Amino acid sequence: MAAPICRFLHFRLDPQARELRADGALVHLPASAFDCLCYLVEQRDRAVGRDELVAAVWGRTEIGGKLLEQTILKIRRTLGDTAAESHCIRTVARFGYRWVAPTTPDVEATPPDPALADVAVAADAVAVAGRPRSRVRRTAHWAGGLLAGGLLLGLGLAGLRAPVPSPPAVATKALPAAAAPAMVLPVEVRAGSEWDWLRLGLMDLVAGRLRDGGLATLSSESVVGLLRDGRPAATADAAAPQPIRVEASRAGDRWNVRLETVRAGTPAVVEAQSGDVLLAGRQASDALLVLFGHTPPEAGDPPPRALQELLQRAHAAVLGERFAAAARLIEQAPPDLAAAPEVDVLMAYLEIRSGSYRAAEQRLRQLLDRGAGTLAVATRARALNALAALHVRADQPDPAMAAYSEAIDLLAGGGEPSVLGYAYMGRAMVASMVGELDAATADLGRARIEMEAAGDSIGSATVDLSLGQIQMRRRDATAALNALRAAERGLEPYSAREELVYARLFKSEVELRLLDTAAARATSDRFWPAETATANERLRWHLVLARARVLAAQGALAEAETLLQAIRDGASTEADAGVRAETEAVAAALVLLRDRPEQAVAQARLASTAALENSAGDVYLANRLVLLGALVRSQRLAEAEAENAGLQTWLNQYTDGWHRAYGLLADAEVAVARGAVDTGLGHYAQALQALGGNPEPADAVAIAEPYLHALIDAGRIDEASARMAELAPYADADVRITWAQARLYAALERPVALQRAYARAVALAGERRLSPPPYPLLDLPGAFDPLKQVRPEDHPLSPMADTVRPPTTPTP
Repeated sequence: MAAPICRFLHFRLDPQARELRADGALVHLPASAFDCLCYLVEQRDRAVGRDELVAAVWGRTEIGGKLLEQTILKIRRTLGDTAAESHCIRTVARFGYRWVAPTTPDVEATPPDPALADVAVAADAVAVAGRPRSRVRRTAHWAGGLLAGGLLLGLGLAGLRAPVPSPPAVATKALPAAAAPAMVLPVEVRAGSEWDWLRLGLMDLVAGRLRDGGLATLSSESVVGLLRDGRPAATADAAAPQPIRVEASRAGDRWNVRLETVRAGTPAVVEAQSGDVLLAGRQASDALLVLFGHTPPEAGDPPPRALQELLQRAHAAVLGERFAAAARLIEQAPPDLAAAPEVDVLMAYLEIRSGSYRAAEQRLRQLLDRGAGTLAVATRARALNALAALHVRADQPDPAMAAYSEAIDLLAGGGEPSVLGYAYMGRAMVASMVGELDAATADLGRARIEMEAAGDSIGSATVDLSLGQIQMRRRDATAALNALRAAERGLEPYSAREELVYARLFKSEVELRLLDTAAARATSDRFWPAETATANERLRWHLVLARARVLAAQGALAEAETLLQAIRDGASTEADAGVRAETEAVAAALVLLRDRPEQAVAQARLASTAALENSAGDVYLANRLVLLGALVRSQRLAEAEAENAGLQTWLNQYTDGWHRAYGLLADAEVAVARGAVDTGLGHYAQALQALGGNPEPADAVAIAEPYLHALIDAGRIDEASARMAELAPYADADVRITWAQARLYAALERPVALQRAYARAVALAGERRLSPPPYPLLDLPGAFDPLKQVRPEDHPLSPMADTVRPPTTPTP
């Protein structure tokens, strides 16, 4: 079961929320330190060996003892332990450590919910796609939280309708099958204004009934999105969705519901009459199913008529994006109706939409508790999906994985493909969070099948969006861009505004990784200004930061700095802590771009926080490399060596080639700065090898460009020429390669080629300063190389000078 909240001294530790508080104030700890603290507290009845602790926190035993010692030291300092007095962690000689602080359960915390005993399980008991999941050191990234928002908004709610009995099937000659899915249009209502809700409510009922009967039918959300901008209901394309027009007319106390469509070129019209408009709608839907050769779905005992109407009214309001109106309908309903499980799930969805996450979680927990063993399968699965998405948002992968897996098991028999699709998509996100990328990709494939079966076009496009994020984690920018383009194409017709913003946000980042700054600028133009792109304030600040990165990549530093200041002034210190931390890191890179290394040292140290490490590990690494580069440029080589030693210790927790490459890059920088040029050149070569055979362009340039400068400075021109041949495709778009190319032409005494390269560099530089760098530069995606701008006539490489003078390397 989940680790309980506990108190010791003046601290409160919540392992599930991953929060440590001192006298109520949140205390930041790096992820590994927090995991280490939790494990020691959990095992406080005994001493824990060093190897056991390393395996529990990092998932492997070959971690150096130095890293564990530094982690324990960081915890001790945070908790107030000193060398003289150890109030919390005691060293057990030649063995390990023991937790000694008096620790008690938090009596004010919410007691464990019995209904979640099967939801919150230990990490080593959770399985992904039938395989045990090992502990993985996670690099948190804001995209996970944003996509969690997408899952929270797409919970497969279209099927929230009560089961009803079907009329006897009518023996009718079946019409030919059609290849295209059906699309039920908003209902034409011929009755008083009090029945306006039928326009979308009855539309949704008919669509759901047809889908339950096996007829491929677009989801109501997809139809509303498709029609929102006045797009035509039908096209001449045979593969386009085929519209079903619905008319509901009232005469006295009787309703007539008429469905009209064309199937495989043959007109089809069915009608049904009843005193109950919802019953007439179901009967007409079943008649159409029979006409198309389908069997109407079976049903159990009919629910109360009032419950059916409440659900359809509320869902009609949701489809019309009148969320407050939907909530009022439920709040004003009689208590017995408002307490119905289907209504509870819908109300939790509305609370999530409004940002009332705690209220939604409490509602879902209570529902799962009181409905244990009695809830309808689909209703329980929807509740589990919603609860799991809340766990994802709170960065709690283990209970999220368990909840999604239970929902998948519940729906294995079929019948709710959209709900099952979102469960697979959610589990894929959790697998991605913990590094199980193959399992995540497999679940996304399953999600796509279910979304297509449900006719959920928005859901299918969201699968592409999730796949794009996974490819970004794989460092495959080309595959990520293809997936995100597919998501963008799939979402645009349906006016799926929020999901479309996510797709474009990620797409701009991928285009920067591909060094296509013009494309990144064009993509960011489509979500700019941020306040018109989304009403989600949390997302807006991420859009502002992304725009600043794009501007910096094009040399528009002043504009980028203005946007960073806007984040500092306007973003919440708590709700937007992650984006604020990233903002300070980008600010450090911009200072270095202006060739102010001393100021960059101070800014990078300010940005190097636990909050940044926990929210965006890649940006944290980039910031530490900026700090190292600024120290080297400031000739503070002893500090640079110390910083590199700490960086290498931090990198030891990773075993992948990408992190190893940047560790070798840092080693190369320090070696060259110290005058050990051959050693540094060897590190550069090893770093390129560590990236693998097909690295992302941004990574290749980040390492090969300073390698080029080092080769030129060492007089190894033939080797530099060979490296430049590999980077030449980026010379027209990336100022760093263009400038290195100019230096190479100067060394080769090629004045005409030098003039062309120099002119391109000046045109690309913007506000960045150009000069032959005294030492190789540092770069990661989002942290750009500083190049010093000088007057062309004063520059040693200038074609305006009397002679071309190759630059010399200053003595360290």
